[in-house]
Amino acid sequence: MRKFLIVVDNTPECLKALRFAARRAQRTKGGVSLLYLIEPEDFQHWMVIQDASRAEAVAEAEARLQALSEEVKALAGITPEVAVREGRRRDQLLEHIAADPEIRLLVLGAGVEGDGPGPLVKALVGQMGGRLPIPVTIVPGALSLEEIDDLC
Repeated sequence: MRKFLIVVDNTPECLKALRFAARRAQRTKGGVSLLYLIEPEDFQHWMVIQDASRAEAVAEAEARLQALSEEVKALAGITPEVAVREGRRRDQLLEHIAADPEIRLLVLGAGVEGDGPGPLVKALVGQMGGRLPIPVTIVPGALSLEEIDDLC
């Protein structure tokens, strides 16, 4: 089965990428995979504080994935796969893609603010573009939900 991978975060553009991927997966009888990447914090504090911070980040990731899973089910009738990975975002993303040969397309949302499309989009299209084993679709942040539905 062909899967559409969405890197999950708390930005509005993530929701647009999610909608695009869910609608495309529905139309093509594919699947959806949601990946939450936790970048390690550079702690020089006590281990207890570091452990508490990590636990909080994992709990936040799981809650966000649960909410977005429900959104995918409502939009497309598909139960997505979910994963949380910890480490450098780019490295973890590449490892996740390499570990699942059914992932065939990475869907990212571009921001609409004046500060560019977002750090992951910049890194993937610029520095890492040639290393990616799958195509990347970038959903413009300025698109409305109706426009996204029309594209799919």
